[in-house]
Amino acid sequence: MATLRSIESGDSPALAAFCATFPGETRPESYWRDRFRFWWEENPHCPTEFPRGSLLESETGIGGMFALIPTPLQLAGEERLAANMSNWRVLPDMRKQSFAMFMHIMEMAKPYPVFNTTPTTTVEAILKRVPFLHFTSAIRQETVLLSQPSTMDPARGLREVFRMARNWSGDWNEKALPLSLARTLGRYSRQWAQTRSAMTGTGDFYRATTIGPEFDRLWARTRNRHVMTNVRSAKALEWYIQRNPQCQEYFLLVHATEGEVRGYGLFKRKATKHWPDTESLLAVDLWGEYDEARKWRPLLAYAMTFARGLDIHVVRIPHYHAEMELALRGCGFLHPLPTLATGYYHPPAGMAPPAPEEIHASGNMGDVGL
Repeated sequence: MATLRSIESGDSPALAAFCATFPGETRPESYWRDRFRFWWEENPHCPTEFPRGSLLESETGIGGMFALIPTPLQLAGEERLAANMSNWRVLPDMRKQSFAMFMHIMEMAKPYPVFNTTPTTTVEAILKRVPFLHFTSAIRQETVLLSQPSTMDPARGLREVFRMARNWSGDWNEKALPLSLARTLGRYSRQWAQTRSAMTGTGDFYRATTIGPEFDRLWARTRNRHVMTNVRSAKALEWYIQRNPQCQEYFLLVHATEGEVRGYGLFKRKATKHWPDTESLLAVDLWGEYDEARKWRPLLAYAMTFARGLDIHVVRIPHYHAEMELALRGCGFLHPLPTLATGYYHPPAGMAPPAPEEIHASGNMGDVGL
């Protein structure tokens, strides 16, 4: 007879063994031990009383787990902990108790805003019935910025842009090739004109390898711009970017003036799976204190320059918020996101959920990248 109980601090070794031997899993126990340590023991936002999730066990050992990961959230003018659902795994012969695990974890998480941003299709159907708020439903497009390889002469580089534009431009039509070429040239020319001098005289640009108090000062100046968003303090950024055992390498690109950070973008490499670009630099999070949408352009122009230094010629900026769509209107190539963003949120007990337009989403909200 299997029983449900809460995950405790001493369960991590057994949970790591369970995950490493779960059907279809290829990652070793060491991977899971490091991951659980990052989630809980080394997480500066994890108090002793935080519920770590639900565990299903029988006389033969663990049969299932459903984790909660704490992350800091800015909500209605204050910082509070969010509970992020992750790693719902149940052995086949115990899956009749899966929904009981869900109800158990929801009861534990009542005091917290609850996120599920990586649901399977089956889990997504459950979330909609609860109901959770699908807060990323409006994130459907991205702006793609293309650049010519610096190793090519201008004419050959422009041909390369045309080849890349086939993958990213909604205007491309093989049956009307001359018109497609003209539209692509027009879009690329506007992008080039708008970004070529954007960085001149607008401050300093660099990749941050240390995260200091200047990020706390930026956060203090901007934290109340939206009803709900991730906390972006130095402590939160340092934990997510620099202590994270996940193999993904992040690039924190910064725009600063007079020694103060004005805005930044968190980027990662992302395969495109088509020729000739094969790889892109994808914006995971964008945050700044700009009072006009167009003032984002110098930082995004720097992202293009940085990407070219990595021999990457595609920079992708998902429209996580309406501000980003405004910042890039008329610049680059509009492209529909390949899949609908599946970010879901449930408010804590006694609090109504914020309206979707009051939420500043990002590509690392919830358990994404954890």
